[in-house]
Amino acid sequence: MNEESNLLVHAEEIVRLANSLGSELLVIGAVALAGHRYVRLTNGIDLGGNLSLCQLRTLADALTRSGHAVELREPGDQDPLGGVIDIKGNFGQVQIISFEGRFPAVIQDA
Repeated sequence: MNEESNLLVHAEEIVRLANSLGSELLVIGAVALAGHRYVRLTNGIDLGGNLSLCQLRTLADALTRSGHAVELREPGDQDPLGGVIDIKGNFGQVQIISFEGRFPAVIQDA
């Protein structure tokens, strides 16, 4: 299996896990742009959602328990995002970005 397909397999697994916990995610970033014919180089897949901090923590814990290397970055008072989870491995990186409480329309309109 090549690195790109391995990355997609892991991203799909992460989305399924998030969905099982009641968190909906969608593809954003360079991969989403490629679907609209705006192609640019990327080394990972970005996923966005309107996840509360509680949902982010729950998802980060579940990802860790499933064997992923996970870093949860909780938002600060002035943070423009609602929190970020980085999932890294030999497949590359999947990043989950929460817009909840900051820019919820970004995800709702998508």
